[in-house]
Amino acid sequence: MSAEPPLIIGGMEHRQWVYSYFYQLIEWVGVCQTTLFHFKSKIELYHLEQKTIIVKKGINFFMEDKLKPFIKKLLKRDCITVSYEATIKEVAALLAKKSIGAVPVTNENEEVIGIVSERDIVRNLNNRDVDITSEKVATIMTKSVISAPKTVSSSDLMEIMTENKIRHVVIMEGKALLGIVSIGDVVKRLIEKLEGEAEQLRFFINS
Repeated sequence: MSAEPPLIIGGMEHRQWVYSYFYQLIEWVGVCQTTLFHFKSKIELYHLEQKTIIVKKGINFFMEDKLKPFIKKLLKRDCITVSYEATIKEVAALLAKKSIGAVPVTNENEEVIGIVSERDIVRNLNNRDVDITSEKVATIMTKSVISAPKTVSSSDLMEIMTENKIRHVVIMEGKALLGIVSIGDVVKRLIEKLEGEAEQLRFFINS
């Protein structure tokens, strides 16, 4: 505990005590300002983190809310298929007529046994062992069908297409064919998601 100041007013000892007390006061004020600054910074950081969490939740809710309609809309479309007994020429005409790039191939039980695309047909145009006009589509179809469940997201679909270098993914539930998704469908969906995220970020910045 500090000693009581001397009673000699105006003396040297009294001035030294005043100076010492004044410097201690300045130091204490500085400590208080530093503490308040850190406390204020923590409060601002907390509010920023809370705002970020709220925005992230909003974005996730927005995306999840849009995800199901995306899949449902695709599954509502007519899923065109061809029989494994159809000729390559017939399949080529079907692709051109429907303006599609690929079609699942089914057997007599309507089970998916393959998929054939425009690329498969073009790749065999100069194949002397394949007669485009009479050969069955089963001879050129891709037998290892890459499929996804109906719960798949657009991001997952894009990843599947990128990793496997394909442009179409069949949506299956067990052995049942639900639909087919093209790379165009996925790109359109990803653009919608990016626009939604941008809108949420604009809301966050302006709030």
